[in-house]
Amino acid sequence: MSTLKDFIIVLILEVTFIDATEVLWGNKANLNGYSFNKNESFTITTPYRTDCARSCWGVPLCTSFTYESKVKTCKGYTEEFADATHSIATENAEYYVINNVTGYTDCSDVKHKHSGIYRIFPVGIPEGLLVYCDMETDGGHWTVIQRRIDGSVDFYRTWQDYSKGFGNLIGEFYLGNEYIHVLTHQAECELRVDLRNSSNYSSYASYSTFAISSNATRYSLNVSGFNIKSHAGDSLTDVNMNKFKTFDVSDDNFCPSARHGAWWYGYCSLGNLNGKYLQPGTKLVSGIRWDTLENGISLSYADMKIRRKI
Repeated sequence: MSTLKDFIIVLILEVTFIDATEVLWGNKANLNGYSFNKNESFTITTPYRTDCARSCWGVPLCTSFTYESKVKTCKGYTEEFADATHSIATENAEYYVINNVTGYTDCSDVKHKHSGIYRIFPVGIPEGLLVYCDMETDGGHWTVIQRRIDGSVDFYRTWQDYSKGFGNLIGEFYLGNEYIHVLTHQAECELRVDLRNSSNYSSYASYSTFAISSNATRYSLNVSGFNIKSHAGDSLTDVNMNKFKTFDVSDDNFCPSARHGAWWYGYCSLGNLNGKYLQPGTKLVSGIRWDTLENGISLSYADMKIRRKI
């Protein structure tokens, strides 16, 4: 079966999301690049058994598949059936097992070239985690941990919300501090912040080291190594070693309330990417700000993404 690996066909798939940790699967043509929880399966229609095998080979954690030639139906599974009589396949389907199973620990492991939703399996999260992988920016393989695009999601939220994560992975979201902690402690990570202003001017800031601590120490920030060539300027090092703050968990509650957000606030800080989404170009301290780019001016777009350091 291993000879099939060189012939994987990768197609783009659109999906519908419930939230940052759950996804609804619709009737799609192909599921290459996506993995599944145990007992979940994918179904495609293909004229050839070999294409069915290629599809299973290209899906992380797909271990077996069935192919029914009469109706040209292919089904992939995340487990092997010990007894074919107890298989959920129809009696006319042929059953096969893939002998090489793969799983991603983060977006650095993803072999496909398309940006999109992938299920990764970080250390300590056996059920896996759905994340958005940016496979295009600056060499790709970035795990996006935060995105602001249109104000469709309220970011003025509780400590618990920021711990677990919220939003929509194809829109606005925050991955969750607990997951960010796991990802930045299973391996050393770098950070990139991409921004756009009201004139649609794009810029970025990058850092060679980024991690946050656990909930026990309030997700304290460890960031360093600002790249002086990144033209958005450095609006994050000023809060290095600070604890994360929300309006309900803070030393004094002043900054989360005044900035209408949650961040590693110091003296309310130069950055406020989890602030209120205002009309881009608005000058207000509660907006989505990166003051070394435009002082006090609300941005139209922001995202934060991390990548495992080689």
